Amino acid sequence: MRVYEKTVELNAWQLPDIDDNDFDVTLNKLAKLLPLVPYSRVRVLFTINRYVVTTLQGATLARSGDYIVQGSNDDVWVIHREIFEDTYEVIDDDSN
Repeated sequence: MRVYEKTVELNAWQLPDIDDNDFDVTLNKLAKLLPLVPYSRVRVLFTINRYVVTTLQGATLARSGDYIVQGSNDDVWVIHREIFEDTYEVIDDDSN
């Protein structure tokens, strides 16, 4: 049997680069991003070169450029940049 995976539109937010020399720059970028992310479902902290994204499923390490994705049931998870870019197609970019 051959099957086709159903497609669905998702919301996605890309984690900004972490500026190791000036954490205020990273905080400002996160401040612009986080109001868009469903805060009741995700928490984002950052350390040197890494983010810790905590969802209802637990904590996940993420890198700059990785994506936070929100599914159709409001579930939230992290997808690494390379996998996201190979798997998903941006249909509308309202991040500007």
